[in-house]
Amino acid sequence: MQNLTARNLALATADNAGAQELLSQARRYQRSSTIAYVAGAGLLIYGALQSLQNNGNGISPALYVAIPVLIVPLVLQGKQASAQRQAIALYNSTGQR
Repeated sequence: MQNLTARNLALATADNAGAQELLSQARRYQRSSTIAYVAGAGLLIYGALQSLQNNGNGISPALYVAIPVLIVPLVLQGKQASAQRQAIALYNSTGQR
């Protein structure tokens, strides 16, 4: 039994083009999710620093922008998991092992 990782899935489904395409989508979702996390964290840190420099004169708009940016990865992770499940189902349904 192997761990369920994107690499292991890609190796196991190498002979199924449809499953490979779904796994490619999953990798794109994962990459986009990582980018959104980095961008959201950057905005959050920038907004916090700006708010601290304002000496209580309000909250930086960057903090408000960071919230939806940090929600994006949650949506993308669901899509990534769905694409991986579809790839496994497609591979299993074709009977290739």
